Amino acid sequence: MSGAPGSGKSHYLQAATARADGERTYDLVVGTADTSTLPFAALAHLIATSEQGQQPSTLPDVVRSLLPTTQRLHLAIDDAHLLDPSSAAVVSALARTRRATIVAATDDQAPTPFGNDLHLDPDVTLVRLQPFDDAAVDELLLEVFGVPP
Repeated sequence: MSGAPGSGKSHYLQAATARADGERTYDLVVGTADTSTLPFAALAHLIATSEQGQQPSTLPDVVRSLLPTTQRLHLAIDDAHLLDPSSAAVVSALARTRRATIVAATDDQAPTPFGNDLHLDPDVTLVRLQPFDDAAVDELLLEVFGVPP
């Protein structure tokens, strides 16, 4: 899903993954500006370490280490536009295996790390979120906090 800052992408991402059936657990991946230059930084917490204490360092090895042998991999990616290039390449490769379910939120004003033609893939559903207008904000404040407009 994409949208402008403040359009609720992170909230919808959390809600969508929380409502997944009991057989699916999503691993959260977050892109950050601070780690956007470190290879595989966004995925480091998911990458398996070998018995020798080494983590895979090439794209194919990282993809292999993340793919489960019998089940699908489920990733929820927040701020995907801030992924480091190596992590973005891994996510793209995982998507192409058709053995991963990926739900991602990205700023529609920022270049996507997955390429501009991702929406042309028949297996990709792109949802563009619109920011709340004043009436929606008033309604939310009243409903959640009891604050009248």
